[in-house]
Amino acid sequence: MLLIPAYEPLVAFLVEGVVVATGVQAARWIRRRNHGPQRGGRRIHFSLLTCLLVTAFVAIATAIAIRLPVLGFNAWLNVVLIGMASGVATLFGAWLIEHRGSRWWLRFAAALVCCLGMSLVLARSDSFLLSLADPYFSWPPIDEDYEWFGIFSSSYDLLFAWTSIVVGILSINLAALWLMTGSARSVSPLGDRSPLRRSSTRRLTAPSSLLILASLLLVLPAYVYLQLLTPLPIPPVDRTNPNGWADIVAAGRMAENSSANSTISFYDTASPEQLATAVKAMTPVYERLDGALQKAVLCPLEYSQDDINGDLATLDRTLARALASRGKVAEVDGRFRDAADAYLQTIWLGFAVRRGGLMIHSLVGTACSGIGRAHLYDCRENLSASDCLAIGSSLEQIEKEAETAFEFIDRDRVWERHAYGWHRHLCQILEELAVPESDRIHSSFVDACNREIAEMRLLRIELAIAAWRANLGRLPSSLEEMFPEYITEIPVDAMSPTGTAIRYRQVGEGYLLYSVGYNGIDEGGSAPARVFLPFHGDLRLDSLYAPSP
Repeated sequence: MLLIPAYEPLVAFLVEGVVVATGVQAARWIRRRNHGPQRGGRRIHFSLLTCLLVTAFVAIATAIAIRLPVLGFNAWLNVVLIGMASGVATLFGAWLIEHRGSRWWLRFAAALVCCLGMSLVLARSDSFLLSLADPYFSWPPIDEDYEWFGIFSSSYDLLFAWTSIVVGILSINLAALWLMTGSARSVSPLGDRSPLRRSSTRRLTAPSSLLILASLLLVLPAYVYLQLLTPLPIPPVDRTNPNGWADIVAAGRMAENSSANSTISFYDTASPEQLATAVKAMTPVYERLDGALQKAVLCPLEYSQDDINGDLATLDRTLARALASRGKVAEVDGRFRDAADAYLQTIWLGFAVRRGGLMIHSLVGTACSGIGRAHLYDCRENLSASDCLAIGSSLEQIEKEAETAFEFIDRDRVWERHAYGWHRHLCQILEELAVPESDRIHSSFVDACNREIAEMRLLRIELAIAAWRANLGRLPSSLEEMFPEYITEIPVDAMSPTGTAIRYRQVGEGYLLYSVGYNGIDEGGSAPARVFLPFHGDLRLDSLYAPSP
């Protein structure tokens, strides 16, 4: 285990070994005390070789102790309990082999009851096994939130799991010891004397059976161990281009520390005068941000837990609100193209801050770009036809350069293995063994990314329809009628499971333009009853971006 910095299972194995060794020595001491000293009994001898071996053992143990992570009292207590339970279950197996007789079933029932008791203790206090099965429970547990014998409201699943594990340890050791007693030199597992009876057939079959059992037991651990030894490498990143990430962070800190930040944070309710004053005070922020977005922006991942920085998410949202404020001021002044450019820049920002990042960066970027899409949709009717087409072309370019949801998922998976170490890597390996690939996809994240792409495509068509109506004074009869002068393609509905196109039809003097939404069912353009939980109904921008009553 030292080839992998997995100190918790190493400590658990050491505790198990100490428990087994202590139990065996105690049993031998009791036998010698009851039967008196016997000729040929084993004596304790020390030699120079023994001292040298002890020195090596102490050196290795010291090196491990120095490198042991600070997990907290409850975490290490959890590890020690697992080791003790495994050791006691092993001793039960040896005890059953030692005392075979007419009432072996009574002893076996007593061992099972004791194993059930140990399982109950582990189920009510363990968080290690739960962290392997449920990603919402982290390892190590936080001591402040840890409640001894009451950490979970319901522990039936965990009790069943630990019962299976502890009874499995008992049964495996029982079978292994039973086979060992049938080998060429069969002795009692708890003593070096008192040979046990065995048949000639068993003497022949026991060694091979023991080898087969050991081989079967080693298959899964060997596979997992090899996987832990070979984590996915960190993908290479081209950092030769000038990176505007540092400038975005600097602009965000400037905005956050500005006296106008309090006004920017509530730009949708601030008065035009307050916004105009705040936007003027933010001039250095806009200049720094404009320069940053003209460069290639790439999230500088270090593949450590430091990459998850909540402060950076706050800075990105502050910048998005600052850009939206600039657009609002331009709208009040009648400069609608400048306002649209500010909103378009907000969308650019949302896609820039996630490039090369993790899923959390993608979700923050989605929130930022959503601010720009909503305001751009509201001001589209005040734009000229040429402005609508130019902005639609920019939106199409943003979408082409955007990373897919699966790129973020794959990068996040590699990051977890390196940032959270062997434990998270082990969780992923077990997940791959137990869960089909189709169920391991982060469906909610993929849905969020598909929804954003669907909104982008709906907005592009909305701008194209506005340009068409500004030039021709009527609505198009179909999306195909606008191709290729107003749209370069008929956009595919990103939320459609069959890959059908965005839906459009005229309704009286208006029109319906929509995506099928989260459920993938065309419901005729009916808007969801609740915007924030749109699991039923179709995705429409007029209902999504409608002002709150």
